[in-house]
Amino acid sequence: MNIEKGAIVKLTVKENKLIVEPIPDPFKLALEYPKFAKTTVEEFEGESEEMQRELFSDA
Repeated sequence: MNIEKGAIVKLTVKENKLIVEPIPDPFKLALEYPKFAKTTVEEFEGESEEMQRELFSDA
């Protein structure tokens, strides 16, 4: 079934059948799959500063 111990699953009953679907762990997916975006420290810092201005400008 490819469901690991401790995995989160979605249970659905349809036409008298129990359907068990694993919910992917986002942290495991992030580690297993190739990365598709790149950023520099400067870009990250700039985005962070912009978000802080937006969040705290009304305070």
